Amino acid sequence: MDDEFDILTVKILAGEASADEQARLERLMAQKAELKRDFADLKAAWDAVREIGPLARAMEAPPGSIPSARLSGLQAAVKKKFGSRSGEDSIVQSVELGRQPQTAARRIEPVQEGNFRIGNEPSSAFVRVKQWFTATIGMAPMFVAVALLIVIALAGGILLISRRTTVPPAAEETGAVAYLAGGEVWPEVRRGGRPIVVGASLRVSDEVRLPAGSRIRLITAAGLMEISGPRVARVGDLLPNRTGYSQSSSSQDASAKETDALRIALFRPIEPSLASALLVTTRSGQSIPLYSPLGSTANPTPLILWKSEPGKNYDITITDEFDPKATPLRLSGVVPPVDFAKVEACKGRTLAKDGLYRLVLSETGKPLSACEYTFRTLKAWASPSSTAPAEKLSRAYRILKAEPSRMGDALAELMTLPPASAESDLALRLKLFAFGQQGYKDDFEAVAESIRTLNAVP
Repeated sequence: MDDEFDILTVKILAGEASADEQARLERLMAQKAELKRDFADLKAAWDAVREIGPLARAMEAPPGSIPSARLSGLQAAVKKKFGSRSGEDSIVQSVELGRQPQTAARRIEPVQEGNFRIGNEPSSAFVRVKQWFTATIGMAPMFVAVALLIVIALAGGILLISRRTTVPPAAEETGAVAYLAGGEVWPEVRRGGRPIVVGASLRVSDEVRLPAGSRIRLITAAGLMEISGPRVARVGDLLPNRTGYSQSSSSQDASAKETDALRIALFRPIEPSLASALLVTTRSGQSIPLYSPLGSTANPTPLILWKSEPGKNYDITITDEFDPKATPLRLSGVVPPVDFAKVEACKGRTLAKDGLYRLVLSETGKPLSACEYTFRTLKAWASPSSTAPAEKLSRAYRILKAEPSRMGDALAELMTLPPASAESDLALRLKLFAFGQQGYKDDFEAVAESIRTLNAVP
């Protein structure tokens, strides 16, 4: 397509394109926004070259004769100044020399360098383009060569300036500006001609191609956005704001701070300094990390998840802190995950709305390993939703942005993804944020390393 664009552009700028060719170029530019910018830049360079044409022809023109009246006056001034005819003679000699034909002095020896050959028969694209310039603009060969160099420098400079103003720096060009969180027609987002999967990070140069009636969902620094077809564009052109993340202006606004931390986790490079912004507390190294339920939950029968060791079983006790008379829920010799709704001892039981519960987790036979956690239940339960990976990723993102904190519900979504989606950039970064907010240092560092490894692949 780029070769066709180049050919059509040259024809149109030279005024040699047919109506069909002009229409074809318009269609190409409509399909690819950067081609429209390139055409405008090349037209500006072309117009600049045409403007220097008259100057080049003037430089090629032979020198004219000095009028007799002016010559006499000049000779008299020289005689008065120097008192001899030597100055007059030199002036006359210069005038006569200027009247001699210039062609003999302008012979250019052939110069060969690599694949270029200037001053002989056409043997390269450079020479053929130079001859075309001569016929089209009416410039002499030597100045056509100069003009071509000016075209290259001018066009290159304009395009470079244009790219610097419209395309982010290299770090942003290769960094994440959004994440693909789902779509109805699949796949519609590509990089280098290859489809991009759900959960992958997107760069400004990735292509979005949506037919009529289709749509995709993106996670950006500003939040979730849906894009409907028909649409053909780069991801960078679809985003109204690519600031990546921003710091909260109010130290009292915990919600804003948490949102900022989530932006940092999603859109900042994974560097060691990132831990100071995301790893807010560090729990005792002796604890057994609980993943769900944690903080608050909107699930009456939450999934119970924790960090286990191979070959070990665990005991769980859940007590209602608001109702001392309620019988505690006890589970012995279990391994994660524990589906509350499917455990025989829990059948028919649900957690109470707007409640407070204490969960004690210990390794079976080792009561001293017990760890205690408290979590709240919300006044309203969340309705059951799709288990498709794209929906689980979007749901986890929305949960992490919401108040009050529902870290356990988000981790339950992220840690039950199928392997391919669980190792996606989006899933890993959402887990990084959740682990950091809970102070799970070992999990935080392990996920950070997985992200660095993933992003190291071009």
